[in-house]
Amino acid sequence: MKKTEKQTIGIKYINTLRFLNEYFRKNSLDWMVVSGVSVFYYGNPQRPITDIDIIVNGVELNELEYILNKNKEFDGLCQVKFVSKFGDVTPITSYLRTSVRGVEVHISTDWVYKLNNGRIIRMPYNEKAIRDAILFKIDGFRIKIARPELVFICKSITRRTFRVGSRIINKDLVDCGQLKNNHTFSNDYLKELLEQNGLSDLYSKIVNSAN
Repeated sequence: MKKTEKQTIGIKYINTLRFLNEYFRKNSLDWMVVSGVSVFYYGNPQRPITDIDIIVNGVELNELEYILNKNKEFDGLCQVKFVSKFGDVTPITSYLRTSVRGVEVHISTDWVYKLNNGRIIRMPYNEKAIRDAILFKIDGFRIKIARPELVFICKSITRRTFRVGSRIINKDLVDCGQLKNNHTFSNDYLKELLEQNGLSDLYSKIVNSAN
């Protein structure tokens, strides 16, 4: 696991990450940060952060919901099922949505998608991914952030678009370009992840996402 220290996000997000770090450590739950916060640290320190997405390993979602419900810091905790498609894929897993110290947090134990052709694919957010995560020092404490290749795979598959004024922007592909340009990004590790998770045939589509 590599260690690094970089420009940090806003204070309210730091406070939320600090609490999550302490809470999961005390409860012996292994976790890592994914998605937008990952892009912020790996590729774009100007990227707006609106929420925190995390993966917790070694526990089922229902069990995790039961554990978190014991702590009032997880305000409005509820299980949410995705209801919309992301580009060519449809999410078929649920996640936990909550507010922690004023910040919206999405907590998942697994990410599974269904492609338009009916194929089911599971994101490699597993024990190995958390073990390989990069340890970042943020304001005196350390958290695990998923490797850029892992976030790259997910965003290259979802390819979500957002409207900015009169323009439609594929923010996920923009994120992919920034992740790929990070000095820690490794095409060899990307191939290894895909091979280990039965996704080798998607390599060309995924690796060209940032081009």
